[in-house]
Amino acid sequence: MSETTTQILERMSDAFFSLNEDSCFSKINRSAENMLGYHHDQLVGRSVWDVITNEFAVELRQNLKKAISEGHSVHFEWFFPCRERWYACQIYPQHGNVSTYFHDITDHKKAEQALSYQANHDALTGLPNRSLLLDRLEQILSRAPWHDRFVAVLFFNLDRFTFVNDTLGHRAGDLVITTVASRLTSCVRDGDTIARVGGDEFVVVLVDVANTEDVQIITQRFLNTLAQPLNISGQELFVTASMGVSLYPNDGREASVLMEKASTAMHRAKVQGENTVALYAPTMSIELKAKLALERELRQAISKREFVLYYQPILELSTGDVVGSEVLIRWIHKEHGVIGPDKFLSVAEDCGLILAIGEWVLRTACQQQKQWNELGFSPMTVAVNLSNRQFKDVRLVDIIRSSLNDAELSATQLELELTENIIMDETDAAIESLHELRTMGIKVSIDDFGTGYSSLASLKRFPLDCIKVDRSFVSDISQDKKDAAIANAIITMSRQMNLKTIAEGVETQEQLDILIDQGCDRIQGYFLGRPVPAESYTEFLSEWRETPHLVLPVNRYVNPSVRTTA
Repeated sequence: MSETTTQILERMSDAFFSLNEDSCFSKINRSAENMLGYHHDQLVGRSVWDVITNEFAVELRQNLKKAISEGHSVHFEWFFPCRERWYACQIYPQHGNVSTYFHDITDHKKAEQALSYQANHDALTGLPNRSLLLDRLEQILSRAPWHDRFVAVLFFNLDRFTFVNDTLGHRAGDLVITTVASRLTSCVRDGDTIARVGGDEFVVVLVDVANTEDVQIITQRFLNTLAQPLNISGQELFVTASMGVSLYPNDGREASVLMEKASTAMHRAKVQGENTVALYAPTMSIELKAKLALERELRQAISKREFVLYYQPILELSTGDVVGSEVLIRWIHKEHGVIGPDKFLSVAEDCGLILAIGEWVLRTACQQQKQWNELGFSPMTVAVNLSNRQFKDVRLVDIIRSSLNDAELSATQLELELTENIIMDETDAAIESLHELRTMGIKVSIDDFGTGYSSLASLKRFPLDCIKVDRSFVSDISQDKKDAAIANAIITMSRQMNLKTIAEGVETQEQLDILIDQGCDRIQGYFLGRPVPAESYTEFLSEWRETPHLVLPVNRYVNPSVRTTA
């Protein structure tokens, strides 16, 4: 070997050594000395198998044999444990001798491993993501037939997680997620897998489950662990989750199938209420398919404008005037005819279509009220129900303002109805939103009062105009003393708080008489008029203006103790 070649080898950053036909070192450069931890004089003439042992010796022997027997170069990678370095190895046979080169690829390997980790793990929690979860689940299922045991897939979705993000910020939301990840991890055993598969969704795979009774015990332990209080920014929060469970082999033998069915069961748990568990049942898939089909039809209904608005009158008992109307949506289905909101609004709320539908309702109702103004009817309010998603929509005020401006309608002619559960869900944020609406001149009422969980202490903080007595208390008010007492309590409380009351679902003369005696301000129900389309409602208003006694002899029931219309 020439002097020039020797100098080149010494300057190389790659480790190089050559072996003779007896596998002894015949030449070695300084980089190889550093790699192997020996001096040149300690290596030349010494067998490579005295220096390199363990797993790499086996791998090197195999590749040396292959290179010599086949007469061509061989390439492979090697991890040197004692130095924690990766090398790309190349072996070149030369007439019985071999030359070997080792190129340090540690940085490349670390970058590759980092990319692989990022591709397979959640950045916030460090847990496996959906991709890695499915891979592990498939491996677990491939071994499952050899064991007479169940594999359980637990699908978690945090309850009301958007509440944390919306009120405390995303940093607080991240803390909730990492805490949940830690708590779930504390409940799993070796061999189980936990993954974060969505913003507030986690999946746990349990192996070696003896029976379904064990699943119920384990799932309750998870829920109990999650339910422990959590302190964020000085506020005590309670985190709960809805959980769906699928089992191998009962519910499927493929990873994707078990995941899908656990997710379906989770959605059922959501419907049942917060902090609950649902085990998958075949009927759930049927219901889910029906729900998805309804969602598809709803999307088409929006684009094809298949919705219409119905209006039901609201009567002021002290004057006998129709002072407003409640807006009720109907779906004119091409096959099933007129469909009420109870059949489709919950699905629209779940999938987010309620925002588009709700905006259409607002704009259409305002335009219709403008038409009634132009026809010369006495000024009335039009009452529109807001859903939970609409109330939380950051665009709500802008949409309302735009709807009023486009219709050239005064804000005082619009009333928004919210259920007590909506405003109690986020008290401080709700109060701020209500104040903003009231500042515009819009009236705000609580619908279905008495059926939710409102706190009377909190109720006095809300800027409200009206409370609607739920029809469930009105329907039996003449036969059930308890219902009569509840209705009377709501009416009395409202009067003391300077709020008007509207009794819903009034259908009989007897119900009306009792409500008048109790001092109710307004009524709504079949006794006065059923919900009808705008054209029919216009006819109703015309008839009422001409001869109001044809509909209701209301002058008999003017109650002087009740406040007159403002």
